[in-house]
Amino acid sequence: MMTHKFLFFLQILALGVFTYDCASDQATKRNLIDRSGTIAAKIFEAEILGAKDYAPRELARAQVALERARHEASQSYNHLGWIDVEFDKAEIAANELLARRNLNATH
Repeated sequence: MMTHKFLFFLQILALGVFTYDCASDQATKRNLIDRSGTIAAKIFEAEILGAKDYAPRELARAQVALERARHEASQSYNHLGWIDVEFDKAEIAANELLARRNLNATH
């Protein structure tokens, strides 16, 4: 036989777990939004610096990688590890795009 205090304790515990889970989800979403914005800024910078002329394929690859990462992040069934991999791919593509610009600028 459970007492009312024990049931109350279980309800408080469940509420705490739910609240923590929601808060960590919100923090994760904010991190993904921040990461997405950082990558988008790199791609935009490369566009401003003329990436359409010196590396159109790499520009398209970076844009598609970012859109794919954003899409994967929007799907509730995807695991955070998978989403991180997709953002890693997008970030690598954006960094390579900027590196190529810097290489072209020195020649």
